[in-house]
Amino acid sequence: SLPPLAHLDVLRLHALGDAQAADQVADTILNHSSTIGLRVLPFEKRVLPREQLAFTTSLGEVRIKRVVQPDGNSRWKSEHDDIVAAANAADMDYQRAKQRIDAEIARQLDD
Repeated sequence: SLPPLAHLDVLRLHALGDAQAADQVADTILNHSSTIGLRVLPFEKRVLPREQLAFTTSLGEVRIKRVVQPDGNSRWKSEHDDIVAAANAADMDYQRAKQRIDAEIARQLDD
């Protein structure tokens, strides 16, 4: 008899891609793994309305995306690539640079 599922080693693999490539991706997984079956699920992405703005900070120019939530409130997020570039240019770790930049942008948005 087969062992209970709790004793099996389990690997969960997620592959995201274009719907047109789904069969090719599934074939590749089936051809190059020990699995004998796949679950293929279609997903939709819901994106909030947004605007992109740029701010000058002490570590350079950084873009943000500002979104409007369904309840009408807005929030923003600094662009990861801009934070990475600013941190590298200032020889600073990412988290410290992000905290500094986000605080400066928040002050500018409150003005």
